Amino acid sequence: MLDIEKLDYIPFFFIIGRPRSGTTMLSTILDANKQTAMPIESKVIIFMYFKFRNVKFWNEKLLLKFYDAIFKQPKIETWTINKEQLKKDILQLGENATFQRLIKLIYLNYISFFDKKNITIIGDKNPGYSYVISHLEILLKLFPDAKIIHLTRDYRDHYLSMNKVDFEGNHLSLVCYRWQYSFIQVRKLMKNKPEQYYFLRYEDLVQQPEKQVKDICDFLGIIYHSSMLEYYKIKEKVLSVYPEDLVMKYHSSLFQPISVDFIGKWKQKLSPQQIEMADAIVGKAANEAGYERQVILTKWKFFWYLLPDMVYSQLWLFYKKWYDQFFKPKGSNKGNGSMSRLYFLIFKR
Repeated sequence: MLDIEKLDYIPFFFIIGRPRSGTTMLSTILDANKQTAMPIESKVIIFMYFKFRNVKFWNEKLLLKFYDAIFKQPKIETWTINKEQLKKDILQLGENATFQRLIKLIYLNYISFFDKKNITIIGDKNPGYSYVISHLEILLKLFPDAKIIHLTRDYRDHYLSMNKVDFEGNHLSLVCYRWQYSFIQVRKLMKNKPEQYYFLRYEDLVQQPEKQVKDICDFLGIIYHSSMLEYYKIKEKVLSVYPEDLVMKYHSSLFQPISVDFIGKWKQKLSPQQIEMADAIVGKAANEAGYERQVILTKWKFFWYLLPDMVYSQLWLFYKKWYDQFFKPKGSNKGNGSMSRLYFLIFKR
């Protein structure tokens, strides 16, 4: 029998941060806890919100429509879900259904690679939440008591890591602008919610994993287990479900123990000019996040040396926001392919 009172009591937490900043590693560590429901990355809440936000009263027809819509959402095909049980749970809610309760049922019916017992909290991870701030605002509106774990990484190492993948591109100024914009906007939004906000640097997580994970568990109100740091031992289970080439392309480090090997690589791999540009673009946000800038430019050099490249990136960001606001359907990935192709045509170097 579905216990609605217990369902309402289970809170949400969200892991946010730029791509390639350790958010997947952290979400996997927390998924290794028996008390968490922590599915693979997907903006299912946001997409379903735009489809069903106006529903006030639920009947069987709407509940079945909701159920069918779940499996049409981007990336949801990567989830292993107990579909029969999920459908049964949704219909069992009946007139007691709310959007929040329905969303929780999706997450609770996700089948993890880790053993679960007595789920007390639901987790969600998506780098997009730290950049499209309106989506993070929606999440906090739906789940006002949700806790936010904000993970960041040195913007210079972040740029090097972004160079290894084929999303968002490898243009230094744009990557640094996104880092700065994301960091500032998240801090601004969470300024008045200190009890719900946990800030964590990637460097601290990999250098002191046991301490940091214990602190996060305390923040979330779950019990820490040392086995959480052995999350990487699920490799065979993961590869039995997902294509090995894709898994290893983007997340090969997930199947290795936590390592400090990727800290400070920028000191050897970036040129003085690149370091200068990165430090100038990120500016004071670097210091607020706990990173030391190597170069602080004079006003003359800042404007004449960096301004053209910075304006170039700002125009792109404006164009992307303008496109999303006026042409991209709400809660849709439509158009992302063409936008990505245009991006690489302009920025790829």
